[in-house]
Amino acid sequence: MNIGEVIRHWRKARGLTQEQVAQRLGVTPPAVNKWERGVSLPDVALLAPLARLLGISCDTLLTFRENLTTDEINQLCRQAQQKLEKENFADALAWAQKQMAEYPNCEQLALNLAILFDARRVVRPEHNKAAEEWLKNCYEQLLHSQQETIRRQAAEMLFNIYRRQDDYKQAEKYLSYFPADNFQRQQYQALIYSQTGQTDKAWRAYEELLFNTGNRLDLLLHELYLLAKQEKNAAKAQALLEKQKQLARLLDKGFCDEAAAELEQAVWQQDAAATVLIMEQLLQKAETLCAYTQSPLYEHMQFSQLPADFKQNFRERMRAEFARLENFPYIQQDAAAYRR
Repeated sequence: MNIGEVIRHWRKARGLTQEQVAQRLGVTPPAVNKWERGVSLPDVALLAPLARLLGISCDTLLTFRENLTTDEINQLCRQAQQKLEKENFADALAWAQKQMAEYPNCEQLALNLAILFDARRVVRPEHNKAAEEWLKNCYEQLLHSQQETIRRQAAEMLFNIYRRQDDYKQAEKYLSYFPADNFQRQQYQALIYSQTGQTDKAWRAYEELLFNTGNRLDLLLHELYLLAKQEKNAAKAQALLEKQKQLARLLDKGFCDEAAAELEQAVWQQDAAATVLIMEQLLQKAETLCAYTQSPLYEHMQFSQLPADFKQNFRERMRAEFARLENFPYIQQDAAAYRR
């Protein structure tokens, strides 16, 4: 709503006539009528008294609301989309800029509209010049938002604007708005390395992303398995363990990682024969624990050197763990098989 509509809305909400408002403010009724019709505006000196009379803040009177509701924002974005489809780009952009001017403190509206028009200009290059500077300015302002998600989205949009222009030096500056361990930041950094001839750094960055993402996926699959186990959903639990095995194989994690899922399944099913067999295999192939360090998937990564006796110590700890009968009560009769 513009200021005239706000005055009319709150005047009626307070049960006041135009004559009563005029009398209280020391102006003529026609003046109030002109304000409400948008013909003229109240004098600056009258804004505070008018707001108090209407029982609202000056921000509300001037339509400087901090935020719109999600529904209101979505409605304005739908209107913008319709205008982009039915009107020329310049007219639709002018309308969007007017909405943002009416609600200058509503950052989510500014971000959503900017992204909408940004997407349109990407697919319609003829609109680039008309909107580019406005978009950059809009995103730059949003970088000062108190909301991290808005700052990060604005930074991502600016990164992509400059990336499309092959200005990677400028694009890289916006990565500082992402946490250092953020996946998207690392992916964008790897892209910059790749596009600027820093091939070794690109390989290493992408390999680290693959390795770390694989570990996260493995953890998620295990958590899902525990949920299925908790619900006693044997079929789903088995399927999730099989996914863990496939993931370990896909990412060259080595036999130990694959066998760990098989052991989990055997213990849950209390399959004595399978448990003993997997234990023996794990003891025999403990050296594959860090097989991924030799995989070509990670050849540009630098892994810490393990102590010379690490694998032997690991084997001994694993043997001691397997020998604890309370962990595997269902195979006590086969104790000799895994004590040797």
